[in-house]
Amino acid sequence: MSAKVKLLFTLLYPMLLCHCVAVNRTPPLSTNAAQDDLLYGGTAFTSGRFQRPHEVMGIIQMNQEGYRTYLFGEANKRGVDPTEILRKIGFYVRSQGADGVQNFSLIMANPESEEVQTAKKVGAAMEVAAAIAEGDPLTAALKTSEGDRTLYFIKGELVRWLPDTPTLDSDLETEFEIIEETAEESEHTVQ
Repeated sequence: MSAKVKLLFTLLYPMLLCHCVAVNRTPPLSTNAAQDDLLYGGTAFTSGRFQRPHEVMGIIQMNQEGYRTYLFGEANKRGVDPTEILRKIGFYVRSQGADGVQNFSLIMANPESEEVQTAKKVGAAMEVAAAIAEGDPLTAALKTSEGDRTLYFIKGELVRWLPDTPTLDSDLETEFEIIEETAEESEHTVQ
């Protein structure tokens, strides 16, 4: 390697070794009342428990895997995009007869900060440039595909909405309807 490449690598090496905290944010989940404000694939998601009446039907647990190249980023962006993952899970959950997923978690197993991704990108670019400078296009081509596996863990409980319990007002309305029907029947009987 040339002296410039070694100098750049020496300067960037500490960035590769630093332990930065990476945060991966999911799209907003549904409200706890599971109203139709945020549904993915027609399904409500919450990291807690739904407040509206429901029954637990089962669980969902799965992994979603991708591949992130150092130079070009995620190879399968749609497959590991959190919004797209929620939408696909939502369609699956609906096909199973469930209305929502509670206690939902979407965890990226190996998140990296932008700084670490940038350092890896620069390092890979330097290796490609060095291979090209040495007249080795095959090594340069192989270096462009180097990367890391990305992995998401997904879990939650499938729930089905129960019919809402009647409120006092609806109970009273039902009682009045019964009284009215009874009164009408007794009028017909008398005549």
